[in-house]
Amino acid sequence: FPANTMVCWTTDEDAHTKHLMTLDYKFEVAMLGVLGVGNNLNKWTQIEIDLAKKKIQDYKEIREEIQNGKAYRLKSPFNSNRMAVEYVSPDQNKLVLCCYNLAEYMNGVSVDSRQAQNIVLKGLDAGKTYQLEGTSEKFKGSFLMSVGVKWPVTGAYKSKIVVLKAN
Repeated sequence: FPANTMVCWTTDEDAHTKHLMTLDYKFEVAMLGVLGVGNNLNKWTQIEIDLAKKKIQDYKEIREEIQNGKAYRLKSPFNSNRMAVEYVSPDQNKLVLCCYNLAEYMNGVSVDSRQAQNIVLKGLDAGKTYQLEGTSEKFKGSFLMSVGVKWPVTGAYKSKIVVLKAN
């Protein structure tokens, strides 16, 4: 379904995933659609409340691209222990890359660990220069669509949302 029609919720843990997924990870997974919070907030610590406030603010900064941008499913969780979805604004000036590790294996024991550790992006303007938010790193659109960027996540049930903006 399109991201702007799919409500994705953070929820309390169930018996099968007890303590595997952090609240941070749950929020970043729920950001793939219309973010909803389904937890019992009365049971949250102040640290969890503060994290939720930060994640909701982060989501508001990328909501437009996620809900109205063009989506590219770059890595399928059915083919590897990783998943990646990219959202590109209609004017190709901003992209949001959502990366998730479902598990992590020792180097060389899985197909993923034997392949290049870059994620190649799609749908950008080849002539534009994109800056990685929060850094001084800049890349040409053509480079991002041919070489890509280093996979930004390590560890099982970890995630990273990367934002690049055209200069």
